[in-house]
Amino acid sequence: MNRVTAHMGSKYPIIQAPMGWIARSQLASAVCEAGGMGIIETSSGEIDNCKKEIQMMSELTDKPFGVNLPLLFLKDDSMVNFCVESGVRFVTTSAGDPTKYVGTLKDAGITVYHAVPSLDGAIKAANAGVDGLVVEGTEGGGFKSPIEVGLLVLIQSIKQNLDLPIIAAGGIADGAGMAAVFAAGAEGIQMGTRFVSSLESPVHDNFKNTIKNRNVDVDFDQMLNLDEENRKLIQEKEKLEMEKKSISKSKDETLFEKSKEISNKIDDLSKNQKNVKDQLDQILSNIPNLPLNDVPIGKDENSNKEVVKSGEIKEMSFKPKSHYEIGEKLNMLDFDLATKTTGSRFVFVKDKLASLERAISNFMIDTHVNNNGYTEISPPLMATDNTMFGTGQLPKFENDQFEIKFDDKNDRKFLIPTAEVILTNMVKNQILNLKSLPMRLVASTPCFRKEAGSYGKDTKGMIRQHQFYKVELVSIVENNKCIEELE
Repeated sequence: MNRVTAHMGSKYPIIQAPMGWIARSQLASAVCEAGGMGIIETSSGEIDNCKKEIQMMSELTDKPFGVNLPLLFLKDDSMVNFCVESGVRFVTTSAGDPTKYVGTLKDAGITVYHAVPSLDGAIKAANAGVDGLVVEGTEGGGFKSPIEVGLLVLIQSIKQNLDLPIIAAGGIADGAGMAAVFAAGAEGIQMGTRFVSSLESPVHDNFKNTIKNRNVDVDFDQMLNLDEENRKLIQEKEKLEMEKKSISKSKDETLFEKSKEISNKIDDLSKNQKNVKDQLDQILSNIPNLPLNDVPIGKDENSNKEVVKSGEIKEMSFKPKSHYEIGEKLNMLDFDLATKTTGSRFVFVKDKLASLERAISNFMIDTHVNNNGYTEISPPLMATDNTMFGTGQLPKFENDQFEIKFDDKNDRKFLIPTAEVILTNMVKNQILNLKSLPMRLVASTPCFRKEAGSYGKDTKGMIRQHQFYKVELVSIVENNKCIEELE
């Protein structure tokens, strides 16, 4: 037994990470029964459902269990009070300052550990009176410090300044990883990804099957192998960096040659690790979002099901003309002129039709700003590759984007395919206060798309143009209010 197992009341110093939508009673209770510390997460879904999961734990196991309280998402004290009333023994806090709740929890006999990604955060948590720390290196998921610090280095840095028990988190998936962090000074480990593939995990086969239903071929075995290799290389590199640092401190000139050899090995490991990480990122970046359960399974739009029908399609007593036939006849659409000046899939919109296009945009903007509480944005029409990645345009749809060539090849920018790209990324790398939500944005912009792969489909008229105008609405809301906002 060490300080961590004494605090948790578990047989082993292993804690299951509070993964969103995954760390529920089925998985957490199984971890407790196996001798570890199962954690219920409270950041996903309705608060009442999270409380039910905590209540279920007492029915599924008689072992101690824990609850994670992500402070950023706590609207009030109700979840803290519920933990106290439910007899929870162990709580981890994260994503905020634990000072407000440490006293209340500890007075109720609850052990409190706070998750920290930096030495500064660890010192602040210690001053708040927490019992221990969950130290999260850059290898892990969740909220991170903008300054990337490897787990082994971070553990040692904190150990040199504080005497609190440490649970190491980030990149640990086997006994070797556990041994490495224990050697650095940790007394426990937190694992997430490893538990995702367990039978008790609410994903696993269901996740794989859902991805298959998206008609996407993902090699999960290769992904897991690359992930394991990436973690292994990081750990090997950090061990060598620790050895080199030790030699440097010793100032032993007889070891200087060995230090150079270590530097070369570190360089080789860094190159190998980057290569493996790039391969892993390529797979992860192409995994699509999971559809809701009521989305029909099929290969294309032909599998869609009609859910709601509003109004009736008027029957014509004559064969109606297409929009482009009418536009050309009125001399308000000119595709030939656009082909001459710019190329195919462009159009000149003229006279009253141009006025109508502008009027419709203005009408939609005014309606959403004045009646629906949206904020109008006039955004840049170019986006960086990182911004395009943020909304999923890259890497999957890169062939459909217009890239702007700059002298600096590393400076990659694209014409926006939709204002959604810019509007959504306005909150990139930000932690939003729930009180600021919903955030509703509207913009009217030209959009640019290559329409790669669409040749032969709707090629006449204005349906698949390289440039078109669109009013875009983007709402930033809480996860459980997405469907309501769409409706």
